[in-house]
Amino acid sequence: MKIRQKELNNLDVLTQGLRQSEIKDIEISVLNTLYKDNEKQFKNGLNVFDSQGFLNALENLNNYQFKSQEAKDFIKYTKDFNKLFYNDVKIASSIFEPKATSSSSTMA
Repeated sequence: MKIRQKELNNLDVLTQGLRQSEIKDIEISVLNTLYKDNEKQFKNGLNVFDSQGFLNALENLNNYQFKSQEAKDFIKYTKDFNKLFYNDVKIASSIFEPKATSSSSTMA
């Protein structure tokens, strides 16, 4: 399920007046959906998490301030993960989905 931009803009409205446990459930659900949306699957069955794509999607939340500690931790761990593994999708793409290159050599 892809999260649409209009839905993301309404997170503040959706969480108004809810109990903390309900806010946590909504926030974790949004983060899990963003996570799944940024999982790249390759032909060989390998799944790679695009942490940079995830963090870019978070920016589309129009500065929504996550309230639950669980959501804040999720984001922190993703940022830490991204520091080490931000190139994983590029690396996997270059290994498992090589692009055809033109060769200037001629065969005799």
